[in-house]
Amino acid sequence: MVVSGFIAPPDDLVETTGEIIDVERGRDRDGQTTYRSVFAYEVDGREYTAVSSGRTSVRPTIGESVTIGYPEDDPAGGRRTDGVEGNFHRIFFWAGALAFVTSLGSLVVSIALIVVGIKLFRDGRRDRRDAGSSQGLMADLTSIFRQKNQLDPDQTAAGVPGVSQGPVGGGMPGGAPGASQGMMGGGLLGSVAGIAYGGDVPEQNPVAAPATQPAPSSPPPAAGPPAGWYPDPYGQASHRWWSGTEWTDHTS
Repeated sequence: MVVSGFIAPPDDLVETTGEIIDVERGRDRDGQTTYRSVFAYEVDGREYTAVSSGRTSVRPTIGESVTIGYPEDDPAGGRRTDGVEGNFHRIFFWAGALAFVTSLGSLVVSIALIVVGIKLFRDGRRDRRDAGSSQGLMADLTSIFRQKNQLDPDQTAAGVPGVSQGPVGGGMPGGAPGASQGMMGGGLLGSVAGIAYGGDVPEQNPVAAPATQPAPSSPPPAAGPPAGWYPDPYGQASHRWWSGTEWTDHTS
């Protein structure tokens, strides 16, 4: 839009009618043929000629009438004010205006997304506080990044309807079910279930059950998974002990 102001013709030009009397031929950088108009016009009975300031790939028609604008104190300084050449500055202006409007619309959308994101984040922090979490903003952010690839505790430990927990198979000495035979809807849940029952588990998650936690003497209730270590739903630690009916204060 600023460039259009530099290349626009002056507003005080005197306009008259001229005629294309010749065509100059040239070549561009790619070797393609280009054309430039030579036009003539008359002011106060005296004839002037001028050459077009731009080139075109379309050959102008000799004898075609054109509109010429010239300064009142310099009739010889005429220039074409119609056609593409005369309106080239307007092309710059409207192209710039289109880019400006598009950018403004993108800015508005971005601001709206930021506002919605802030609202969702604040709602999430309020929900965490209601759930008993007292950690601050930075701790919340750290917890989000740390747990973004972990299983959702709400989908594994809260007995969500429609989520199959599956049976935990036996076969270990003394009747203790093993983690390798647990079918809890995922390998991670099978591993932590094996930890809870004292079975063999991979070394990547060597977490022992609290000494005060009694071994379950009956199958886990249908409403939730068996007692064991699960990702901490409060984000205060890596894992928290699930007693089979509620979350305890034991963390790891």
